[in-house]
Amino acid sequence: MPSVDTGFVRRERRGIVVVDLVESVRLFEHDELGTATRWREVVAAVEALLPDHGGRLVKSLGDGMLLEFDTIPGAAACALRIEALVHERARREPGLEALALRIGLHAADILVDRLDIYGTGVNLCARIASLAPPGGIVASAEARDLLVDALDATLEDLGECYVKHLPNPIRAYRLAPPDRRVVRSAPAQPDTGLHPVIAVLPFRMQPEDPKLALLGHVVADEINVALSPSRDLLVISRLSVMALADRSVDLDLCRRMLGVHYVVTGTVRAHGDRVAVLAELADARTRQVVWADSMRSTLGDILAGEGELVHALAGAVRGAILSTEVERARLQPLPTLESYSLLLGGIAMLHRSSRDDFQRSRALLETLGERHPKQSSIHAWIAKWHVLNVAQGWSANPADDTRRAMDATRRAIDLDDRNSVALAIDGLVNTSLLKRLDVGMTRYEAAIDANPNDGLAWALKGTLHAFRGEGLPAVHGTRHALKLSPLDPLRYFYETLAATAELSACNYDDVIALAKRSLKGNRTHTSTWRSLAIAQAESGRLEDARRTVQELLKLDPDFTIARYRNWTPSIDFDTGRRWADALARAGVPA
Repeated sequence: MPSVDTGFVRRERRGIVVVDLVESVRLFEHDELGTATRWREVVAAVEALLPDHGGRLVKSLGDGMLLEFDTIPGAAACALRIEALVHERARREPGLEALALRIGLHAADILVDRLDIYGTGVNLCARIASLAPPGGIVASAEARDLLVDALDATLEDLGECYVKHLPNPIRAYRLAPPDRRVVRSAPAQPDTGLHPVIAVLPFRMQPEDPKLALLGHVVADEINVALSPSRDLLVISRLSVMALADRSVDLDLCRRMLGVHYVVTGTVRAHGDRVAVLAELADARTRQVVWADSMRSTLGDILAGEGELVHALAGAVRGAILSTEVERARLQPLPTLESYSLLLGGIAMLHRSSRDDFQRSRALLETLGERHPKQSSIHAWIAKWHVLNVAQGWSANPADDTRRAMDATRRAIDLDDRNSVALAIDGLVNTSLLKRLDVGMTRYEAAIDANPNDGLAWALKGTLHAFRGEGLPAVHGTRHALKLSPLDPLRYFYETLAATAELSACNYDDVIALAKRSLKGNRTHTSTWRSLAIAQAESGRLEDARRTVQELLKLDPDFTIARYRNWTPSIDFDTGRRWADALARAGVPA
């Protein structure tokens, strides 16, 4: 990990974990010796876990531990193992009151020495731990951005949470054991000049083995293939990268010769049919490692191009780049930001539903539009900002936002009438703001004709079918969009659109499952809460629906049936009238 020498201590980017024993005062008062003995056993068991996850015990208090890790995935994996270990010990000791832990996880630049770690990041991690329920793990947004959902952990968005001694809320996420499934990058349209450039160098064998000399090249090639379809990145071809294959990694040389911003390197260890791959991502501009992880697979799977290892590595690399660029976009002045930082940061913050991030996204996208006035997609994303500003209930002047959205998509299509993003978002403007559903459908079909692999166009087209009560094509479109977008940062958005489609087909169990999955990615998207409440009410789960509406009204206190009828594009169809009645039964004010 990168470090800065400051004399007796070093500043490093680390994973921080705070472990807290729940109700320790009561436990020690009830049985001081027994609690102390059991706690010492937990500490010893945790110390045994740390080496395998790149961690160390910084300090052990009477009722807590402070741990540090080389990587956030390692910290998350260890935190999950700690909770599993404590649960297992409780199962084996049925006669004793179970110990319960709260765990907080954070990524920050801290000061490190041989004995301790220091800094605001350590204090914040302790606050994050206080958000966890007994037996639970909560991570900051900085840590979550370095994890791959369903591979490192199952991640659930807790929204913006207030913690002690901080005036502003922080975004927090609950961690649960991972759901390991194969994920693949979706096909995407080519782009020009606005995205970070990445090179994947051939991995090295350790120790060198002439019989497996090309295995490192195979691993790098497979990662290259998995990254290449991403609409967020430009990937240097393997033939260009081969010029640096046998050189020591020199980030300045890579940047000069290949024009890259990021470099992926790694090592491969093979023992029989088992293969361990260690990969790391470095920022060629700062010469800092921004992500590193190790994964295991079999030789047969790698040579056959199968298994989850390569796709998990590709997803983690992509997520680390996005996290780095979003952080840069959040903290640096707009004039100094590279265009791809403005683009990645603008799109990511546009969909985080935090008011501060949402407002920052507009500034990022408009700055990018001034810098690249002839890039069609930029104007399309600016239009979407205005659509979401109205949809979230944040607009002070919906008529003005509607006019600005129309102007932006008109400009985008004038610049490139085959740009699928521009066509799809123009369809969204016509559907959501102007209620011109026929025009919206024409735009979605044109977007899919221009790019059959545009997941956003498929999802929005499916939702329009749902508004009209056309359940079968609605479900087809949104399910196809989910298949095209397995690693998309907007996955929660596709899931909420899919929930609306299933609602039109009266598949209420599917609606509830999709809505709950979407809420794990973003708890502040009001459309998801509406779909969930409607499905619960329509399926006879009225008490659940009323609880859901209470959550909805916390996010949007001014939401009423009258406002819903005035806003929803579905109100002229039986679906819209039926959904409005369901929301009324669930407790939405008239």
